[in-house]
Amino acid sequence: MEYKSDSLHGGAYEQSLNVAFVGCGGFSTEYWGVYRDLSWVKVVACIDPDNAVASRAALVMNERATISERFEDALREDVDVIVINTPNHLHCVQATSALRRGKNVLLQKPAAVSLAEALEIQAATRESDGVLGMYMSYLDHPLMHAIRHSVQSGELGTIVSADAVCAHRGGLRWSERHLVGEETWRSSKAQTGGGCLIQLGIHYVFLLEWMLGSHIARVQGISRNLLCPGLDGDDLVAVLLEFESGTVGTLGSSWSSTGELISLRGSGGHFFYTDLEWLSGSVKFKHWNRDCAEHWPSQCKPPSLDDVTNPYNQHRMFLEAIRDGQPPPVSLDVAVRNLAVIEAIYEAAATGGSVEVASVMARAARGRDMGVAK
Repeated sequence: MEYKSDSLHGGAYEQSLNVAFVGCGGFSTEYWGVYRDLSWVKVVACIDPDNAVASRAALVMNERATISERFEDALREDVDVIVINTPNHLHCVQATSALRRGKNVLLQKPAAVSLAEALEIQAATRESDGVLGMYMSYLDHPLMHAIRHSVQSGELGTIVSADAVCAHRGGLRWSERHLVGEETWRSSKAQTGGGCLIQLGIHYVFLLEWMLGSHIARVQGISRNLLCPGLDGDDLVAVLLEFESGTVGTLGSSWSSTGELISLRGSGGHFFYTDLEWLSGSVKFKHWNRDCAEHWPSQCKPPSLDDVTNPYNQHRMFLEAIRDGQPPPVSLDVAVRNLAVIEAIYEAAATGGSVEVASVMARAARGRDMGVAK
């Protein structure tokens, strides 16, 4: 499925979509402009534990929005869409509460701290009149779509190997803060669901499966906490991936080093994209809408995340889908599968063996069925 929309203006929906924006700090500030610039969207509530943060968000998106510290205020009758940007451990209770009230929800990745909680959200979607979609920030980048087109069109030939790395040094900072008594949810395994893998590596679990059009079948992995004693979870992970198509790959994730890479190699060509900026390789990306592949390396930076004119802007696309009665660009089912892969990697790292993703998914489904039966 191609995640793209060509509609940049209001359509069949005659009145504004009323939005509650939950979690107004951190990376969510990158999205404020979308909600400011769409004339048919009205932010009616800005909710954050810090009133000052919520107030700053309202000044950008709608200065008349209600400011609140309580999630319950997002459930008020006039709200059509709830955008959830909160820490991972709050996703399940907030998303299920919203769905049970018939609200439409846009949820940040990962869907939850565990596959079991993601399945609980999934069950709530089946009983709700509301729609839940996932936000995957890397899909805002047109180059990611060009890469997928090149794979699907055969420009790269048969893909034989895929490699991805996502790393930054945030874990070192959070570890230091925790050790001096300054709490942060990212230092808690219970609140993140793990560590750098579930926070960073999950981006490329999604992207690799989406680009290749093939599921990850089994994994082997190594997980460490090497340099971040103030964190409960991993700050370094290395993974071997086997896809159903036969492609093999590697995935690296770190909170104690820097660097980013995605590379595919096929029988017809290869490419490297490093640090979300530099593209090089042997293919010309025929579907790429910029003339950046004539000289290598070529600079290809991602667009601003609040650019509503970007045809791949994920926030605008979700809002359009709700407005027009269409399915969300990225479904919760995709996010559930991503978490099954993450849990398989953690299991493989703990046992030292190879773990089938399907077995992790089946085990979680049985566990949920038994829980419901009780």
